Amino acid sequence: MRAFTDCHVHFRQDRMAGMVIPYSARCCERVVAMPNTDPPIHSAEEVRAWHAMYQQLAGRCCDVRMTAKLLPRTTPQDVREVAATGLAVGYKLYPAGATTNSDDGIPAEWIDSPPDRLMGVVQAISDCGLALLHHGEHPHEFCMLREDRYLLFMELLYRSFPKLRMTLEHATTEAGVAFAEARADRVLATITPHHLLLTLDDVVGDRIKPDHFCKPIAKRPRDRAALRRAAGTHAALGSDSAPHPQESKYWDRGCAGIFNAPVLAEVVRMLELPESFTRLNAARFYGLPETTGRQLEFSEGPWCPGRKCGDVTPFMWDRPMPHGQVWSILYRNHEGRIGPRRIVPLHIWWGQNQYHSPNQWLLTAHDLDKRATRTFATANVIEWLHMR
Repeated sequence: MRAFTDCHVHFRQDRMAGMVIPYSARCCERVVAMPNTDPPIHSAEEVRAWHAMYQQLAGRCCDVRMTAKLLPRTTPQDVREVAATGLAVGYKLYPAGATTNSDDGIPAEWIDSPPDRLMGVVQAISDCGLALLHHGEHPHEFCMLREDRYLLFMELLYRSFPKLRMTLEHATTEAGVAFAEARADRVLATITPHHLLLTLDDVVGDRIKPDHFCKPIAKRPRDRAALRRAAGTHAALGSDSAPHPQESKYWDRGCAGIFNAPVLAEVVRMLELPESFTRLNAARFYGLPETTGRQLEFSEGPWCPGRKCGDVTPFMWDRPMPHGQVWSILYRNHEGRIGPRRIVPLHIWWGQNQYHSPNQWLLTAHDLDKRATRTFATANVIEWLHMR
């Protein structure tokens, strides 16, 4: 199996970024980072600054592409400056209040009746060759119907701008993937691994499961079946890996988001998803060169990610997988010696030990070459090695 292109990932910020990015870099050769940080990634200067930080953490074997957040104050000149960076694939449109850090997004009234101001910015996005990425939910609609209603807005833009490329991010409905397939010349649906596995029953069917709560919410079995069919044809992988600390998930206003990066490779392998979905369709849509396709290696025997990664609960933490992905890294140990290591991760945590101080992100893993459980400092991972 070859390394992926992840069209939709949340790398967060500050200390959290240092914990989550290695999970994506181990199995992805290209990622598209979302801009709903606090403050948001909006200007060309912010795109450059965040890209530098994310790329440093991801290493040389994972190509980080950026998005800028579309705000009511965005101007056509902002768009031209972001495009000139050469780092962003497009603008992300969040309806105001639809998900995490989206209160500053596009008002629902603008989605129902787009003003000239918004249409002028969309024209600039089209003219600059950027894509418009949609969080496709109308926030004033019943939660199971939000995607269907939002498609009316996407259809208006599709007809109004004949050169505009758009994505329906984290598509969840039969109608959503059908919309993208019928307009595949300029519309791409991205699909998450968790929406390929879950339905609404897995969120609230028997008891409330916060670890399965995300936006858009998982839908009906027939929607999941449509997503699986689309993953075999025209759609692309967008993990929407969205970590939240456990204290933000497990309370009466729990955040929406599933942290699936620790199991992304294992789920892709389990579902036998094709390369068209995991890397090729995205390259064609964004006009990017195909990735080199480094091979991923897997261990023998059952594996699961554990209850905590840092202070975040990973997706499927309680479900053993047939195999775990082997991470191949170039590593500098506490004595300064550099060499390749083959490891199977157990968990990433914040702290220190006798070899690594002060407090930092540490990775506990099985060292396959030394046949022992070891602790590695993530800051000392020099490179994710290509395997042929």
